[in-house]
Amino acid sequence: MLRERQDLVGYALTDVAETRVGRLGSLRAIDPRITVRHCDAEQPELDAGSVDAIAMIALVEHLVDPIRALRRIRDGLAPGGICYLDTPNIAKGTRRVKLAFGRFPSTASVGEGLVTYEGGPVDLHDEGHLHYFTFGSLERMLPDSCGFGRVDRVPYADGDRLPVGVATRLAALRPGLFSEVAVVAHR
Repeated sequence: MLRERQDLVGYALTDVAETRVGRLGSLRAIDPRITVRHCDAEQPELDAGSVDAIAMIALVEHLVDPIRALRRIRDGLAPGGICYLDTPNIAKGTRRVKLAFGRFPSTASVGEGLVTYEGGPVDLHDEGHLHYFTFGSLERMLPDSCGFGRVDRVPYADGDRLPVGVATRLAALRPGLFSEVAVVAHR
């Protein structure tokens, strides 16, 4: 059960694409504490220690220089702040099988990264993924290269091919094989 934080002053929703920023603006009607703005995660405009939490969902794999960007993001976090990162797991079991059979284990499209899930041609190979991560690579990169403190795994089941209960147990037992990569990095 989620509880609303009464002390929450506000939160910002950001995107690099102006069209999505425009669409996000309608969410202000849901909660007046929401602000929406254009932001390039490669060069975030954050004052040192100015935010308590940042969520990067399906983003880090698109960054040209994720180490430099995450250093800047870490600097923008207040002491005790967190950064939640969620990205496709290149070492997930289904992707390992594809690679073993000589197929590219695309993470954001099908047809070896050349067909959208809707069946059309892609504009960017594998929808523009430049980097691929595992739990281990982020658990090493975030403290060693980006200056974060503790990194906690937050495995979850996608439930696409297995019943949710089974998928949830497998993701908890073997996240490297059965979960996408989700971690919380602490400043």
